Amino acid sequence: MTDWDLIVNVNLDDLNDEKAELLYDQLIEINPEDESNIDLLRSAFKAAKCVMQVKALQADVAVEELEEFIKKSDKDELESLRKQVDLYKSTLVNQHGVDPMNQIEDYQNQIRDLKDTLEAKNNELMRSKRRVGDLETKLSVNEKEIESLQDEIESLKEEMESRQHGLQNSIAESAEPLEKLREKNKQIQSLLDELDLMERANVELANQVKTLKDQLSLATNEVRSAADEMEAIRISCSESQEMNEMLIKEKEYLLKENNSLRKELDSIHDKNDTLVGQLNQKIDALVEMVREKEEIIETLEGRKANSFGSKPTLGVISDKSSLLQQELTEKSSTIDYLKEQLAEAVTTIQGQNELIKKLTKKGEVNTDVYASELLKDQLNQMRDKIDKLEEELKTKDDELLKVTMMKTAYERGEYGLSEALNEVKSLKKQLLTKERHLEEAIQDLNQLSIKLNSYEDQLDFLKEMGGSLTGLEAIDTHKILPEVTDDRLKILRLQQTIIKLEDEKIALQEKLRSMRSMSPKPGTQVNVNDKKSDEERSKMITHLETLQDENRELQMGMKEILLGLRESDSQSDVVIDCPSLERLVNLLEGRSLSADLTNVIALKAELDLLRGHNEQLRMELKCLRHEHLKLIGEYANEILDNQCRHSNNCKPNNCENKNSHINQQSESDEDSTTITTTSTTSTPTLIVSGDGKLNQEDSSHDLDEIFETSLDVNQKPMDEPKPITEKVVVTGIDDASSDENLKEDKVNGDSNMQSDDESGMSQEIDSPEQRPLQLDKESQTFDGLETKKTYQNVSVQTEQDDKKCTKCSKLLIAVMEIKEQIERLGESIAESEIHYVEQIDLARKENDALHEHIQSWKEKYNQLLMQKDEFLVKKNEKAKKENEVEQTNAKEDDIEVQLDVDVNYAKQVDQQHKTTNKAIPKVLETIIQCLQKRIDQKEIAIQQLQTLIQQTHENYEREMAKLIEEKSLVRETIPLDPVSLNRKVQADELRIALEKCYKELEECKQEAYDRIQSLVEELEKEKSKSRKLQEQLNRINGRSKNLAKLATSKYTTTSRH
Repeated sequence: MTDWDLIVNVNLDDLNDEKAELLYDQLIEINPEDESNIDLLRSAFKAAKCVMQVKALQADVAVEELEEFIKKSDKDELESLRKQVDLYKSTLVNQHGVDPMNQIEDYQNQIRDLKDTLEAKNNELMRSKRRVGDLETKLSVNEKEIESLQDEIESLKEEMESRQHGLQNSIAESAEPLEKLREKNKQIQSLLDELDLMERANVELANQVKTLKDQLSLATNEVRSAADEMEAIRISCSESQEMNEMLIKEKEYLLKENNSLRKELDSIHDKNDTLVGQLNQKIDALVEMVREKEEIIETLEGRKANSFGSKPTLGVISDKSSLLQQELTEKSSTIDYLKEQLAEAVTTIQGQNELIKKLTKKGEVNTDVYASELLKDQLNQMRDKIDKLEEELKTKDDELLKVTMMKTAYERGEYGLSEALNEVKSLKKQLLTKERHLEEAIQDLNQLSIKLNSYEDQLDFLKEMGGSLTGLEAIDTHKILPEVTDDRLKILRLQQTIIKLEDEKIALQEKLRSMRSMSPKPGTQVNVNDKKSDEERSKMITHLETLQDENRELQMGMKEILLGLRESDSQSDVVIDCPSLERLVNLLEGRSLSADLTNVIALKAELDLLRGHNEQLRMELKCLRHEHLKLIGEYANEILDNQCRHSNNCKPNNCENKNSHINQQSESDEDSTTITTTSTTSTPTLIVSGDGKLNQEDSSHDLDEIFETSLDVNQKPMDEPKPITEKVVVTGIDDASSDENLKEDKVNGDSNMQSDDESGMSQEIDSPEQRPLQLDKESQTFDGLETKKTYQNVSVQTEQDDKKCTKCSKLLIAVMEIKEQIERLGESIAESEIHYVEQIDLARKENDALHEHIQSWKEKYNQLLMQKDEFLVKKNEKAKKENEVEQTNAKEDDIEVQLDVDVNYAKQVDQQHKTTNKAIPKVLETIIQCLQKRIDQKEIAIQQLQTLIQQTHENYEREMAKLIEEKSLVRETIPLDPVSLNRKVQADELRIALEKCYKELEECKQEAYDRIQSLVEELEKEKSKSRKLQEQLNRINGRSKNLAKLATSKYTTTSRH
């Protein structure tokens, strides 16, 4: 039955939970259809409102409690999950030595870089394909035009032939065919001009293709070098971080050792204090004993004085005196013994104090100061290295930013490829001009040094021949002095540069010594990484070996390309120049020669100096030979003059005797008199023909050739004294017969001088008779810079008197002096070469010694590393054992704590089981969903990046297509010129070269695809690992649920019991 009194008398303020429940039960029982009283129904409605308000408040309170409980449970679960993730990360780090998130980021960055490179390669491929297509279309058009031109030429030939036949019959009738022929000739000439223009256009296209290839190779090399440098910097940064961690660990270890040593020192100080206190107590006791004894002595002395005042008997006095003396001797002996003990105690205390001071000093130095100094030095070194690496990273970042800015500018089209090509061309021209200027300066220096030496030799020669220069003209010193001063200034500058280089060499040697002194000694300890560092080293070594193999393969490929280009140059008319490729190959070969390039450069410089000296000496020898030939010509002319004079003064009778004398002496009858100067290989020759002409021939001159001169005169006997006219003509000396590679200026100057001198020597001589004359040969040989001389007397036999001409004797003396100078020059050359060879040998020996020294240092360093590795292995084993013991103890403690925690947790779960059974799985599901959402977001971001890359790639291709279309339109506006038949072969060669480039680009593209696939596989592996982690988390959650159920069941069973 319904209690209407309770329902009518309801108040919100007085309602409790119990009353509300009672009202709720009463209101449920009410049926409004049975009741007819409206007031009661109204009161029932009011009561229902009150009950609903109370229930709403209860529901709000319950919701708040549930939310608080869910938050607490979420926090606990998140903390447990974070701990599990940290444990998993730590296990991964211990296994692989690298953070997995960092690995994923690195892989993503690598994928982005590779995608960028792929895009660039694809763009380059598209460009090359388009260019190949353009070139093929051009080639096809050119071939068609060539065929059409050939047909036109054949038709024109036929017309010309037909017209020629018609013209022969009707030349007089009309002049129209001639005008047509002229027009056709003009057309042919225009066609030929167009052919030339097309050939030039083809050459320009070939040059553009070469430049593009060079730019491609340079860009790829720069990208690879930048990637390699970034990887090296990353590796060095990781190594520096590991070294810092190791140093921090060592610092902690040293601090612990320092604390332990300080504790030991404190204990030693306490022991020393106790010992000093005991010694002080003993010393005080001894001092008190001494004072007591002194007091006893004083009392005894007083008694003695009193005994002297009273005059006892002699026996008693003697007995007392003897007793006193015995006591005094005993006391003195005890005092001496105590003094000795005191001295020993003082010495022992002093020694202990000194030992304590030494120990404190040693402890401070060995532990605090020494360790702190070592740590400071190592930290400073590491900081310097880190600063350097940071600076390098900044520079590399700046370079990368510049490159990216340039790339974006190229993609946006702010400044086109034409401007870049123009800049490259201008820079190349500047480089070429600089190289030319350098070569010209070097050539000028060599010429100036040669001129200086020649002027000095001329001055020496003039000083020696001062007596015989009365008839010569004065020398203009105004022209020579400025040149000499300029040469001296240049020599002084070169000497200053040499001094600077020597100072730099000394500074570098001092740096080397300081580095050696800073290098670790065998006694010092150096930090070495653990097994992880060894694994990283092995990985780095394998990576370096692979890079070296790739570099070798690249070198071989570059050399093969160069050889192929040279072979194509030899086979075809087109010359393909690639100076950048040649320089790269030369650089790689120079690097592969030796590790220390400085020594190689020094040796090359010495070789260049030696070659310059040799060239100077060769030029001097040539000048001396020219002078020698001039002297021989003058000597021969003077002999002929003397012969003519003697022949004019002689008589017929003397002539007959003379002829008989000649018949007796001459063994061979010859029709011509010859004065020859011959050489075994190629030397100058003087020939006096039967008509009296002197002919001179010159062939190639070298240092190591044999130089021989011979003068033979044989005359035919004269039967009758008849006047005979003879012509003696000395022709010019041809120096350029074999030395065509000499400079044109020098050769022209020498030939002009010789022609001027020898033009004066050509003259006509009227001689009635020929005189007998014998000139024995004088030979001088240069073979391996060893001079051999054979002198023979010069005798001129005449009928009147055996008198020699003064001029002849002077000339002979001059010739002998010249030969002596030549010998001296040869000896000086040999000595200088020997000296330079010795210097080179010494330099090589020093290099070998340095290499051996470096190898010894490397071996010592490796030994130290081995020792430190062994020490660290032992240390790690000890630490592992200690950790195992600690872990076992910790596990036992954890098991006990977990049991207590499980019991408490089971009690709490039993109380809140009704409200939390539904919340826990929901929370876990939300966490899993959050993780999955994050993974999905990352995948979406990767897809967006891929789409952006594709869009940029497509935009770039569109822009390039627009540029190509514009260029093609411009080219279409220009009239196409026909191509000659000779260029068809060159076009085929260009096609082959482009196909090779296309193949190389495809290979690069495949390599990039392979790398991307490998990175994608690694990403999939990482995703699989993350999935495994999620599965483990699910398993852990399932286990936690099972544990909760077991705890609740145990708690319920215990509560029932």
